[in-house]
Amino acid sequence: MVLLCLPLHTVLGEEAPNDRAADVLGGVGRSSRSFSILDFAPPGGSVDRSGQTDTAEALGAAIRAANGFTFYSPTHPAEPACVFIPAGIYRVSAALPEFLGAGCLIGVGSAQSVIVIDPKVSGDVFVWSEAWSAYRTSGATVRGIQIKGVAQSVGQQNALMFYDRNDDITLADVLITDVPGRAIGTGILKPKGSAGQAYIRESHFSDVWIWRCGASHVPAFELATQGTGIEDGTNEVSLARIDIYGSKGPSLVIRNSSAHGVIRDLKFESLRIEGLESGAYDGDLLDVGDPQMEGLIGNLSFTNLELIDPYVAHAAFRVVSAAAPGAGPARIFIQGFIGGGIPKGFGLRIDNGSSIRAVLSEIRSVETNVTIGPKVSDIVLDGGGAERTWTYQIDPSSLGAVLTPTWYRGNPSNQ
Repeated sequence: MVLLCLPLHTVLGEEAPNDRAADVLGGVGRSSRSFSILDFAPPGGSVDRSGQTDTAEALGAAIRAANGFTFYSPTHPAEPACVFIPAGIYRVSAALPEFLGAGCLIGVGSAQSVIVIDPKVSGDVFVWSEAWSAYRTSGATVRGIQIKGVAQSVGQQNALMFYDRNDDITLADVLITDVPGRAIGTGILKPKGSAGQAYIRESHFSDVWIWRCGASHVPAFELATQGTGIEDGTNEVSLARIDIYGSKGPSLVIRNSSAHGVIRDLKFESLRIEGLESGAYDGDLLDVGDPQMEGLIGNLSFTNLELIDPYVAHAAFRVVSAAAPGAGPARIFIQGFIGGGIPKGFGLRIDNGSSIRAVLSEIRSVETNVTIGPKVSDIVLDGGGAERTWTYQIDPSSLGAVLTPTWYRGNPSNQ
């Protein structure tokens, strides 16, 4: 759709006029300032658009130029400013500066504006921190971009990191592939100079593809809350048409290490997560909670959910917490199916939680279809009658807490 806004020479890869960024900034605001990477070529040279030579210097200069407007101080009001990436392939072989405030990164489409991370780059690629309402800088945006890593990099790479507090993030038409680390990380404390609190609020993610990312114990996509003295937690986030494939560790993790802030009001529509059929990786497809964390999580919904091919000894969907039995994540609605060509692992696993309704047209998994931990409460399993064929492992203390349309209460395996 964005291509309709572009002149023919841009589509064909010729250098676009400097003002072409205005054609793709409609969703950010026509008043936004734009800084094209092409305008920051070395003296007498040009920015390589074939992916052969490094463009980190030009991209870093564009980010610094945008930061001159997005940075907020009592004497400097923040203004919208975008870094524009025309169609082409841009190799990044060195660290980039952090976005200050709600800087945006805009391309002409995830199939056309491609950023390739060199294998020698280690750590974070694009970083935002403290872009939130208190500093009048909320609204970080990434749109129409592809970020391509290399599995054989020298260290962990993280593509898009939103540290500490960030409000009103928008991600749309973003493809991230082969990044050996987090494709997207949110609600995580900044490694140095952290504000001590981390969460995101009132944000929107749509049409995002995350393929072959993550690492052992490193999720491909993380929605978190961290810190002490938390005044809030990650909340009011809508996510539509998210596709995660072939993660090299956990695929999507929602977890809270705070004793105060609550992760809440997350709405997923058409989330699809698929493991590699030939893979034997270390991680669940979807985790709500963490076995080492007690932080509160509640009021989550997953509609049109597809969970395909969980890995051996891991679950397609797991609800878990280090809190006392029964005090884990609560008020969760799940609608969709669990299956695949070779679903080697577990299906639905509720280790610790309450008030969970799962409406699943099928659960197919080599290991147990439904696992229920101790002292859970108010669990509804609705398979439209198919639940008679599911396999179960239910802790005796939770037998009276499981309700199905076919058996009123008690162990569903007792027909």
